Amino acid sequence: MLNPIGLELRREFSDNEEVCRHVIGLFQLMSNKQRFRIVCILSRGSFCVNEIAQILGTDKLSNISQQLKVLRLAGVIKCERDEKKMVYSLQDERFREIITFLKQNYL
Repeated sequence: MLNPIGLELRREFSDNEEVCRHVIGLFQLMSNKQRFRIVCILSRGSFCVNEIAQILGTDKLSNISQQLKVLRLAGVIKCERDEKKMVYSLQDERFREIITFLKQNYL
């Protein structure tokens, strides 16, 4: 027989199953080093693919574009056309808060 805290936790887990799946999905998304770094970059402002590549110190634009697409499809970032280039920025401001929290507590 579970104690009252155990019963409460079991009820909370049951009531929040969808939220739990969503949060786990976000952590899985951010567990990729390149995607995490891209989100860190975009937490500081808007950048095009070439600028992101320069910051990351890579010339593999196709890899960066692929990771940007994953982040965009997940609703984390958005892109807008600025003349001839696509500029990426955070769509979900909660990620800016997460990056700020991580910097303050782990750097």
